[in-house]
Amino acid sequence: GWLSQTIAWLMMVPWVIRVMSHYGGLPYVTGVLIFVAMCAYLGVYGGLFGVLFHRIAPAPLRGEHVARCGAVRAMVQKVDRRIERPATRRL
Repeated sequence: GWLSQTIAWLMMVPWVIRVMSHYGGLPYVTGVLIFVAMCAYLGVYGGLFGVLFHRIAPAPLRGEHVARCGAVRAMVQKVDRRIERPATRRL
């Protein structure tokens, strides 16, 4: 979460370096350091989302085995029965 969001911010807003150095009057290196710090800070939001999603997501969405959820298991068995014994149609 955090790493992917930090990389995304680094790719989405590189123009911030030029704005800080050109219009803000900061040295280029300082602009780069502030930019990297800003992207790392903004990446925390994606990391927090990933942690919260992992905590509250149902088991199938977290990559755990689907068979643990009774409702999903019953639904899969029902679909399997329909596939094995298709309904006959009258014409």
